[in-house]
Amino acid sequence: MKKKYYFILSIFFSSLTFAQVTLTQTTTENISVGSITCNAGGVPAQNTFFRAFNLTTLGYTQFTVTRVDFGVESFTNASAIPFVIDLIIYSHTGAAFPGGTLTQVGIQSYTLVTGDVGTIKQITLTSPALVTSSQLIVALRIPDSQAAPGTGSLATFFPASNADGQTAPAYITATGCGIATPTALSGIGFPNMHLVLSVTGSPNLSITDNSLENNIKVYPNPTNNILNIELANSLELRNIEITTITGQKVLESTASTIDVSGFQDGIYFIKIVSDKGILTQKFIKE
Repeated sequence: MKKKYYFILSIFFSSLTFAQVTLTQTTTENISVGSITCNAGGVPAQNTFFRAFNLTTLGYTQFTVTRVDFGVESFTNASAIPFVIDLIIYSHTGAAFPGGTLTQVGIQSYTLVTGDVGTIKQITLTSPALVTSSQLIVALRIPDSQAAPGTGSLATFFPASNADGQTAPAYITATGCGIATPTALSGIGFPNMHLVLSVTGSPNLSITDNSLENNIKVYPNPTNNILNIELANSLELRNIEITTITGQKVLESTASTIDVSGFQDGIYFIKIVSDKGILTQKFIKE
């Protein structure tokens, strides 16, 4: 009966048309104290943070964004007015970002709550956003904090970041602080604010490029004791995370050989973080 159960689930997962890939520029998703915004006493004016992903460099002809992840370092809201941030996907053409032209192709709003503090939020887009240009830009837009009528209470918010390393800079605009065009955080004196902001979705591969899926092998699958992760020479392994089918994290490591003999039998997901992106695959523990 157990084997039949696995077989049915394998058919379900293999029916997905494209592998889901996460584009990220931070080494980890750790949340550290030290993020900045354009604010007065922690109360933000309108800020927008950006990350830019070069699809051509990654070997993609287009990318359909289905989810945006961001972290929450801190949030308070004594006001009765909901504090709503926007996650925006842009198609970018022309000169290299921050130059060139941005065209909005998707947006998802999210109302922050105090329980979000210290977490990474995974926000699924109601309508997936298709980017067909060479660059994909994701933005986190923070509104002006507004007080409820008759009160002086305002919301405070800082997005998550860390200093663990990044492969490209994050950018900010904040007209209230005189930053009218996207400017690298390092350019305004904050080189160690590595903003946690990423996108997940389905890429289309260029004909001449090999995908992460073709350059990362997870074997044997199924396995009853050892799971090996093999990366092509062009890739650098940075982190591995294994979760259950319900999303519970059971292991995090930087090793390429994992002992899963102590795991309960079942289906798991392994997220492999490389220097060129993140690949998530399933495996079966027998």
